[in-house]
Amino acid sequence: MSFSKIVYVFLSVCLVFTWAGSQPLGKLPTDLEFLSFMSNSRVNLQANPDQSIECFNYYIPKINNIAQNYSADLSKCADTSGTAQKSAEDATLEQRITLAHAVNASCEVLNKCQESATVSDIFQCYINEGSQQAKALYGVSTNATMQLSDLVETLRRIQSEEAACSTQAKVKYERDSAAAYADLNSCILGNSNIPTTTTTTTTSTEVFSTSEITNVPTTSESTTIPTTINPDEDPDKLQRK
Repeated sequence: MSFSKIVYVFLSVCLVFTWAGSQPLGKLPTDLEFLSFMSNSRVNLQANPDQSIECFNYYIPKINNIAQNYSADLSKCADTSGTAQKSAEDATLEQRITLAHAVNASCEVLNKCQESATVSDIFQCYINEGSQQAKALYGVSTNATMQLSDLVETLRRIQSEEAACSTQAKVKYERDSAAAYADLNSCILGNSNIPTTTTTTTTSTEVFSTSEITNVPTTSESTTIPTTINPDEDPDKLQRK
């Protein structure tokens, strides 16, 4: 096997995993899986690059789909939490209106002191009503404190549920991703065959094709990835291509 073919396979592997890991998911636990995969499959990648490419063409889209599903699950957790928080805040509207009415009522009483007949009566009104309305406003403060405490507890519970949802999504992603990497590694090692589709109406997405190495044309009507290599073709020509 020519050196150019080995180089091509390893460059292709790097490009494929860069593409598969480019989802905007934040920190995903793919690095260790990739390093483990490369360590376990390095010899077979060199010994049988064409089979390895066929394995990549089948499993890399599956790995990418798992990552996309994880992103969607995280978004769903965040959207559900956002909706719940807004509902909890909207539910306090009546309480907030009641507090506002109480404050306005107290202010209205104090404002009427200006309408007293004499200056002495004005001051006396502020003295009398100020004390009474201070009690009313203290009640407003007490009620607001209690209502805020209830709201904070509700929001804390919602955030806790979002964290649990995100954790479940992460566990599912790690489980599915690990299984996909294991299947890919098994395929490259030759311990398992590439699953074949039972319908010819769909075409699997190829990350790259063996025709780039062997110059054997692929058939777009087939749902399986070509596995034949032209034995008559000089591998050194690949470097010139």
